[in-house]
Amino acid sequence: MMKMNLTVAVGAAVVATSMNGAMANGPSTGLTPTLPTVLAEHGLTDGQMVRLPVAPIVGEQYTVPLLFDGGFGVLDVSPYTVRDAGFMLYEAGDDGELIPVESDVIRTFRGTLTGVNDATVAGAFVDGGMEAILLFDDGRRLAIEPVSRHFTGADALMHVVYDPADVETVEAYYVDGRPVP
Repeated sequence: MMKMNLTVAVGAAVVATSMNGAMANGPSTGLTPTLPTVLAEHGLTDGQMVRLPVAPIVGEQYTVPLLFDGGFGVLDVSPYTVRDAGFMLYEAGDDGELIPVESDVIRTFRGTLTGVNDATVAGAFVDGGMEAILLFDDGRRLAIEPVSRHFTGADALMHVVYDPADVETVEAYYVDGRPVP
């Protein structure tokens, strides 16, 4: 499987982390665990950490420059939803009665990676960062998710980027909590 290197460029500074988790550029705004620790906690066999700025206003267009394999692209995403005009969100009250609540801003997005032929992206802004899947015209995929998903207090801008094929799988099946041979 062909691997891609991803580095995030913010302004003129390139921000990435090494295998020991040291920040190449830019101040940390919180805990930055080492790459091996992040990979283990995310259940990954390979990947890299990047410091990725998230949209300051969820629900609006968002653009971030990215360097891929020595090439350059711009991740350009816009809000996207499947909610229709009459969408209503309800929550259960203390007595079980459904109460209408105002729905949150649109956190999901779709877009492109400009500068990389036919690369598309879909994802969502979540508490602690951005989750997304990048799909390239040759079939390659990359996933992005916040490091803070598994590390309370982690730098909110740190994300792990990986090929979904690098997610560890468990080759065991369980019945009533016991492994089945």
